[in-house]
Amino acid sequence: MLLGVALLVGATLVIYAYTTGTVGCLGPCGNNGGAPLITGNITITSGSQGLITLEFRTVGTLGTSSPSITNITLVNADQANGTGLSNIIGFQFKYNGSPVSATNPLPWDKTATGSIVVANISAGSTYQFVCYYTLSNRGPNQGSEEFSINVVD
Repeated sequence: MLLGVALLVGATLVIYAYTTGTVGCLGPCGNNGGAPLITGNITITSGSQGLITLEFRTVGTLGTSSPSITNITLVNADQANGTGLSNIIGFQFKYNGSPVSATNPLPWDKTATGSIVVANISAGSTYQFVCYYTLSNRGPNQGSEEFSINVVD
């Protein structure tokens, strides 16, 4: 986003412009503090059925190394209160045509994508998700990002 300030100096108008950081990122903006960016949408395909499509992208640097992602799991954050999508268990983020895994890791600064058909959605509703991921240099420890998606027609 470009912001500007105009000053009148004598009879001359001077305009200063500067660019702000990224808008709409998860975690700290800029290089995102080593946290992945997760974007996506849910579109209604017919009745209460829809398609959820997501991108998982790693950006910036994480310390002195840039590890790969060896596991990504999507969980419905709303399911405990009965309002979530129960059929996202089979969602898979893919990189190079195969699910992200220890044998097909997502390299840093690359993108994994996935989609799955979901049921019982309502236009205009917002659904909450948590995405857990494992970094190759952190062993069994996982990071997580919480995000929400609006349903569109």
